[in-house]
Amino acid sequence: MAKFWSAAAVEPKRSWRWVGYVNLRSAGNELGPQPFLVKSFTKPKISLPSDKMVNNFTSEAQIVTKHYNWENTVVEIFDVQNKELNASHGLYRWITGLGYEPTQTIEKLSDLFTNLQDNSVDLTIAQLDASGDQIETWDFLEPAIIGIDFGGMLAYDQDAMTTVTLEFMCTAVKYSNKK
Repeated sequence: MAKFWSAAAVEPKRSWRWVGYVNLRSAGNELGPQPFLVKSFTKPKISLPSDKMVNNFTSEAQIVTKHYNWENTVVEIFDVQNKELNASHGLYRWITGLGYEPTQTIEKLSDLFTNLQDNSVDLTIAQLDASGDQIETWDFLEPAIIGIDFGGMLAYDQDAMTTVTLEFMCTAVKYSNKK
């Protein structure tokens, strides 16, 4: 077993070797955090809800998968003071570019919902090897932001870095092996 793990061809993937890409489009502008500011990124997870079907006459049982569902993905981004890299500023610009206004009118609200439906987000995570080359990529198809947390609870008794958290829902995920 020791030989197996020491072989050069068997290198486990590391949970800290990755880069996340979040691209937001609004009013013709490409926005989104720089990849080096993405702190954490949930890899895809699929659920396969199933039922046990039992034949009433023979008591034979069979597991039947009803459907599949890609679970929500969470991306956490460091929020920095620099205006060009500030995640809160960029996300607020994105959502206002889609039609959000602090005081909504029916027309603007309609614009916001329409623009949110027009696939204004690209979401990809790439797993890297020790050299920094991509091993694999996961592309989230038709991702939609379903939640934005602009920093959570602030407290005087903590010295933690502030982060912005995005929650995404998607219709499917495409996997590509690069090695």
